[in-house]
Amino acid sequence: MKGTLRDEVWHWMRQAEEDLTTARANLDAERFYAVSLFAQQAAEKALKSVLIERHGRMPPRSHDLVRLGEGVGVDPGIFPELEELSGTYAVARYPDAAPGGVPAEAIDSGAARRHLEIAEGVVAWARRQLSMAS
Repeated sequence: MKGTLRDEVWHWMRQAEEDLTTARANLDAERFYAVSLFAQQAAEKALKSVLIERHGRMPPRSHDLVRLGEGVGVDPGIFPELEELSGTYAVARYPDAAPGGVPAEAIDSGAARRHLEIAEGVVAWARRQLSMAS
């Protein structure tokens, strides 16, 4: 996929794909909060790779997937999914954001699978955008 993409675009997308692989591995290991965290990170980095490609500069320091999605023109119909996945960033990392105070207990198998599915869709969309650009 690298084609004629600039190095920084390639690096962000490669890391998005690695984060997706890590999310899948954590699903197999039943580390559900880690699935959600790495799924969110995969989607974020994939969107940022498209932003870099389209605007020629580093993306904003933001974990807000809806804002990033707006910046690259994703279908507004997926904003609810992006918002759901954005919310996992804090919940999966910080005890004061997790219901019950323990991130590892805040996300169950069903939520983790849903977050992974959303991220897989975002990464696939970003790949298509970048393949059209290269």
